[in-house]
Amino acid sequence: MNLPQDHFRQPVSAPGRGAGGENWLSLPEYFKSNGYITMGSGKLYHPQASVCRSPGPHHQKHPSRMHVFAPHLSALPERPPARRPVCCLPFCTPYQMLTPGPHQVPPDNDYNQSWSHPYPYYSPECYPPKCPSSSARAVYNGSDPFGKYTFTCISEDPPRGGGGAAGYTLCPTNTSKDETRWEHMLEDQRIQVSCSQQLRASVAAVKAGSFANFFVGCGFHKPHVPWVFPGEFLDLFPTNLSDIPLASRMLAPEGMPDVAWHAPADVHGMDNGPYSLPNLTRARNFRRGYYAAVAYTDYNIGKVLATLSELGVEDSTAVVVFGDHGWQLGEHATWAKMTNFVGMGCGTRLSCILYLSPPLPPPPPPPPQAQAPPNQF
Repeated sequence: MNLPQDHFRQPVSAPGRGAGGENWLSLPEYFKSNGYITMGSGKLYHPQASVCRSPGPHHQKHPSRMHVFAPHLSALPERPPARRPVCCLPFCTPYQMLTPGPHQVPPDNDYNQSWSHPYPYYSPECYPPKCPSSSARAVYNGSDPFGKYTFTCISEDPPRGGGGAAGYTLCPTNTSKDETRWEHMLEDQRIQVSCSQQLRASVAAVKAGSFANFFVGCGFHKPHVPWVFPGEFLDLFPTNLSDIPLASRMLAPEGMPDVAWHAPADVHGMDNGPYSLPNLTRARNFRRGYYAAVAYTDYNIGKVLATLSELGVEDSTAVVVFGDHGWQLGEHATWAKMTNFVGMGCGTRLSCILYLSPPLPPPPPPPPQAQAPPNQF
């Protein structure tokens, strides 16, 4: 099976491509099948925006659903027909299928099986104006909302023209964490806003008796590379890079098989081998940027939790925060996740934080040990 070439819902009968998961039960689908309203935003299924197609008939048939969670869309023009089709618009994503070809994701973020109708799934990929996440090539000027970006980098590492031809890895931006203009928000803030709106809609639907309970999934992108975040989060960490610690184990294990290691990936400007040191200044700067990207996600999670408090359901809602994999920040002479090394700072470790209200009861005490008869000899 060639899993990267298609999505997990593809039947095995598709030669060489199917994953056989057409009957698998996803996490939101489980809750949906038990009477929950299920809604989602962001990167819950891996996005593959380039294979979406233009809005289908449903968004003409049900225009009232287009702007439930994104009323600003009404002010945006349609993309000219000669250009690449609009893809993954939040108002049409639930109602169309992906075009044939390599996807990596189920059609429409698995909308029919995982998410409650008719509430739209919010996916910021290919969102007009294009979500500012991967690059910042110009300042948004309103003349072409499909081709311009809405922020600039305060600094870039690597800088373009200075070994960064393939793109920067670190870009603190001139945006605010509490930007009020939608076209200037970074994608994770848009996801945070969408999640809060979905929480309000879900709680209202439960209180109205339409559903037994609610499940809302929020898929934040950061700290995925590139590290694009409001520059104020970089100020939370030492400006003197010598105060940023390097990885504790900066060289690959001696005697490892070749297959156990990969060259630094997903970052630019790191070209060291398994037993050589990288650019130490850049390594410290990258680690500082990673910490700042984590802080940005922490802030966005806090905003979603504040919505739970606003709605009065914080003491009756279970919250689970987890990642999909770990990441190496120079440990074992590499960057990214594609190793099986164990220990701190490795791709095999991930975070999982549970907040349960009410908390789980303590485990029962162990049963008393049987007393052995006294030795009579």
